[in-house]
Amino acid sequence: MMTELNPAPMLALIYGEGVLPDIRIESLAHHWRQQGLRLAGVVQHDIARPDRSRCDMQLELLETGERIAISEDRGAAARGCRMDHANLTHAAQRVLAAVQGGEIDLLVINKFGKAESEGGGMREAIAAALERAIPVVIGVPMRNLDAWHAFAEGLYLCVDGDAAAVSHWCDAHFLARDGLGRDKAMGDGAACAD
Repeated sequence: MMTELNPAPMLALIYGEGVLPDIRIESLAHHWRQQGLRLAGVVQHDIARPDRSRCDMQLELLETGERIAISEDRGAAARGCRMDHANLTHAAQRVLAAVQGGEIDLLVINKFGKAESEGGGMREAIAAALERAIPVVIGVPMRNLDAWHAFAEGLYLCVDGDAAAVSHWCDAHFLARDGLGRDKAMGDGAACAD
């Protein structure tokens, strides 16, 4: 259970199929940066191309603004996306290096996706953040919730779009330490269903 003195080290933003939380996570990251927090991690940008049925996926490194393509270019006739695992691994290594080498206040990860569910992706960066007591915010699709539960082992608070709960969690981590001025009229977060 999260308390003001001992907040959960990770905040999972739970979302359902067909929901794309990328803009929300990017907006939160932008807000936290404006509040003076030093961020590491990634947000995803889906780039539409008029000659393609699918978009190109890019990860933006929050510490530098650099974008790394994570979908293979399979041509105009492709009907599905295929992950560029080499570029995803490169992005994950860059995030890990930022966590290990910098003064980071918060790690933001766009998604606990298939790669993370299978033991790869950003898992090592998340573990490194936890070892350094750096809070983590991560999007978790419902389809990966079981894998998330197994990985996170109860070290998280789950919310499903409750902006007040997100603010409450952030306040518990940063308000007392940094004196950041956030609205204190906040509610409790929704628990994840097992």
